[in-house]
Amino acid sequence: MCLAAPWRLNGGALIRNYWMVRGLARDFDVDVVIAEDPGEAAPPDFARDCASIATFAAPSGIGARIGRGLDSLKPSESYFTAGQIPGAFRRHVAAAVASTRYAAIHIDDLPIQSAIPARDCPPIVYASHNCEYALFHRRAEFERGILRPLLLADAERVRRIESALVRRAVLVTVCSDDDVRDLALYCGLDERRAVVVPNGVDVARYEPVSARPSERGCILISGSMDWRPNQQGLRWFLKDVLPQLHALAQPLEFTVRVAGRMTSGMQQELAGFPGVIAVPNPKDMRDELARCRIVVAPILASSGTRLRILEAWAAGRPVVTTPAGAFGLDYRDGDELLCATTPAEFAASILRILRDDALWLHVRDRATDRVKQYDWGRICDVVESSHAGLV
Repeated sequence: MCLAAPWRLNGGALIRNYWMVRGLARDFDVDVVIAEDPGEAAPPDFARDCASIATFAAPSGIGARIGRGLDSLKPSESYFTAGQIPGAFRRHVAAAVASTRYAAIHIDDLPIQSAIPARDCPPIVYASHNCEYALFHRRAEFERGILRPLLLADAERVRRIESALVRRAVLVTVCSDDDVRDLALYCGLDERRAVVVPNGVDVARYEPVSARPSERGCILISGSMDWRPNQQGLRWFLKDVLPQLHALAQPLEFTVRVAGRMTSGMQQELAGFPGVIAVPNPKDMRDELARCRIVVAPILASSGTRLRILEAWAAGRPVVTTPAGAFGLDYRDGDELLCATTPAEFAASILRILRDDALWLHVRDRATDRVKQYDWGRICDVVESSHAGLV
């Protein structure tokens, strides 16, 4: 049984869930239980691979927000994990476990731990997307005002929940060796029970983009701009890096396109910066990748790995990012990507690769070669072998 594996391919965690399930389905009959909009049909290939799919509408509206706040006060919960799983979801899992002898329960998201049966539970496999505690703590370092102590307090509650799940699981899959170290340090992970299942990209889907001509000076920042860590990095870029770019660049030497999920408020905020174009909710990010000359990933706090960087690599678009943005990836600065820490270094790296065609070609070619190891087809082999060996 696999708990909470949405199939929508418009977010990093959701893409990983989709491919994890398809890898598991090679060797196992997988019953998938999802807190998702029941009216959204699964892609035919996903539905074909699953033995069954049960969907339960996630709590929403003002009542759900109040319920989440109340649930977060429980000693066993945190605000991050509380109020996201409907009672019908829990009841379905309990009934299924009581009637079927499962080899394992595969959990794809930390909040789902509340649906695990307390007794007579099959072995648990925790598919970790991040060390959630590490991500929360790192995010808090860049907050101001009351939000900082609130995040730090909730991070400690997340740590207790995450540690309990990690210690209970017979197998923990992680995105990188960096995540293994974080989970071992902060959550007591026994590294012998950890398997690295990298994030990946459907290389064949993005390869045609590399042959399409880019626009000179076009910079793309992609991602879900309704997610707080992405907002933090984007605002750092706009307020600290962008002025440096304008000071160093020639007039009209570059434009910045910010593409992804975003609110109308974020669109208005972006409109206040010269040379910045908001592209809300693009239908196909490959069109934005084809247009751009380089991809910029301004990340301040991270765990796991950034799928947007892998997509840029597969699309033949060089990347400029921070050490946090490159967290968990196999790379060398100056080869597969350019890595910079301070706003001045970041701006200089952007202009350097926009102006130097030889460097642009070198980074593109190295990244295109490196991304082959992150193809989802190869990663599904890792999922298949790790779970088969366990069960």
